[in-house]
Amino acid sequence: MPKSHLNFIGRFQAFLGQIESAERIDNLELTQTQKDSQKADYFFRDREIICEFKVFESDSRHKIEDVIRPHTLRDDWPIVVGAPRPLERILERLPDGEEIKRQIFLKVSDSVERNIRKANGQIRDTKTSFDLPNSTGLLVLVNETVHSLTPKTIVSRIGLALTKRTVDKKPQFDQISAILLIQPAHVLEGSGNKPIIGLFAIENALSRNQKLNDFVNCLMERWGVFEGITMEPRNWGNLDQPFVPAKWDL
Repeated sequence: MPKSHLNFIGRFQAFLGQIESAERIDNLELTQTQKDSQKADYFFRDREIICEFKVFESDSRHKIEDVIRPHTLRDDWPIVVGAPRPLERILERLPDGEEIKRQIFLKVSDSVERNIRKANGQIRDTKTSFDLPNSTGLLVLVNETVHSLTPKTIVSRIGLALTKRTVDKKPQFDQISAILLIQPAHVLEGSGNKPIIGLFAIENALSRNQKLNDFVNCLMERWGVFEGITMEPRNWGNLDQPFVPAKWDL
């Protein structure tokens, strides 16, 4: 197993801090304008890259019940006798079951888009206050504890968000060129029963930056060295992998 799961976020932030040319923005000498504006967390590559770091904190399972509750009063809601049935099986019997599943997905994953929107604004304001119009934005998302947000749910909502456009057809989240998702809340079972944590690099096709993509790939390789683990590239195309909620020995 890699190093202790304790303080995973602290370890990753320490790792980011030892990258060459890394600058923790809060530790810089700031002008009053910079202090008053929204700021991202890090600069990399001589401020060519602006990085915001966000952590999922609130479990959203209760939102499933919020969506389902009014439907249980319908005449066509199935009456379940005996052992409880998976919600998906129940929804398959409803004419609007797919729409209800879509509503559940949007409710459960709304924190994903909320974090993207917040980071987009922070990166934009950092560009302005530091006069860095040509810099590009990276968002690092970490899900350490929220089991209701599976890798498939998060990546799907990221993909949905990054395709959104404004009323004048411009990318809605134009300041973020790539997102790095780290998912210690769910793991794959590796050889010798060792857990494998998923790292997902998602490119914003509407705001693509090749230098940033190269940096993210390098970042993932160096994270493996930092943790003393072997990185195993896989095809995460459909995300239908046997992820299980992590049960770390603390």
